[in-house]
Amino acid sequence: MNEKDKQRRNRGIVFAALFALGLILLAPDHTGRSIGDYIFGALGIPVWTEGNRNGLHTPVITGIILIIFGLSGTTYYFSEKVPKLKRWLLLGGLAFLLISPLAIEQSLFVIKRGAQGVASVDFSPKKSGCSYSTSNGVVRADCNLTIYNYGKADSATVKLLYPFNTDLAFKPKEIGLFSHKKMNVNVQFIGQMPEGSGFSGFSNDVPIELEMDGVVKRYH
Repeated sequence: MNEKDKQRRNRGIVFAALFALGLILLAPDHTGRSIGDYIFGALGIPVWTEGNRNGLHTPVITGIILIIFGLSGTTYYFSEKVPKLKRWLLLGGLAFLLISPLAIEQSLFVIKRGAQGVASVDFSPKKSGCSYSTSNGVVRADCNLTIYNYGKADSATVKLLYPFNTDLAFKPKEIGLFSHKKMNVNVQFIGQMPEGSGFSGFSNDVPIELEMDGVVKRYH
């Protein structure tokens, strides 16, 4: 292999790595969050440009850009040696995105099997929902919450958060948990609003706080 071929191969490898990194950033887990959300959060990079799930979703935007550049560069440098490379990359990338939620879920049930406390549990805001009604200033939220207990936690205190009204605070509820299970838990939360005000309706993407042994973890 001459020097020109080596440079061409190395450039192709760099673009292939960009393509793979883009897929990793876009890949969803079983709770509805992307792997990029965790990576950006760990690096201190805002996941949303305007915060609180508003604005542009920066891991997704970054992932799409990396995939476009990576796919174009990889096919440009390697397509002569690998026929139909672009097609195989697209099919492989799609398969990776489809299997990642189940693969991550099952891996966590194995890795965290002996976990206790907040390290044992996870929550999916996107797979949960609440129906709200108001009577005489009392707000009732009937919620179905999707909770994963990877380890041995047996109970948790759950507090429903309602980000659109800072005057509304729901009383926390304690719920029982089954070890090593994904659970859909039905809970009713009660909150208080000023007399004469109120609201009703349904919302997905439910934010909550989970408290176990004095440690609080927020999901939103």
